[in-house]
Amino acid sequence: MAPSIDELRHELETFIGASAGGEARVTGLRPIAGGASRETWAVDVTVAAGPEAGEHALVMRRDMATTMNPNALDRAQEFRLLQAAHRAGVLAPRPRWLAAHAASPFFLMDRVEGESIGRRVVRERELADARRILPEQMARQLALIHQIDPDREDLGLRSVPRPADGLSPALDIAGKMRAALVALGVHDPLFEMALRWLEANAPRCERTTIRTRLSCMATTARSWPLTSKRRSCRLWRQRKRTQ
Repeated sequence: MAPSIDELRHELETFIGASAGGEARVTGLRPIAGGASRETWAVDVTVAAGPEAGEHALVMRRDMATTMNPNALDRAQEFRLLQAAHRAGVLAPRPRWLAAHAASPFFLMDRVEGESIGRRVVRERELADARRILPEQMARQLALIHQIDPDREDLGLRSVPRPADGLSPALDIAGKMRAALVALGVHDPLFEMALRWLEANAPRCERTTIRTRLSCMATTARSWPLTSKRRSCRLWRQRKRTQ
């Protein structure tokens, strides 16, 4: 049974107070839309004393009762990876505190105000200027992310499944995505076109790097002509009707 808001507030105040070295009072707590695999909450907290004294706007990433992907990183691995990215200069929020042994593990990081819903980013008129500079910014951040060595001992990622010897990581993830869609009974021309493009254009890879959903979005956005997507989707639908 999920805890009530009051129970969650009490848990956070106790944990943050112990972690920050000063009495903590949660002044705001609300769920954030958009997270499907983990609970995501906006947390406003005031720490009374200690090195972290002051007001903090935070985000909590918290495990759900069930998991969508058994191979996904746990909260401790995600927290350490976020620490490594932040130290490497990636424009990522500063990770604060990890509760790896809580009933539902979670961690807290700084909250950066902005828009996180993809459809709004690509459609809202007031974000037009941001969209013009977004591709270059994404590419720069991906370059920094890809420089992080996933085999570093401090990341604790060596237990994460790797592609079979000789198999490109890009082809490996494309195959897993295709298998997941089949298992879910999803038949969508855009997904089919995306996977075919990825399988036909998978880059050679001499080493394993950190992969993000951002990298998939950036590569697809830069490399697919829109007219080709529409034409291929029509052909795909025609083939489905004749089968």
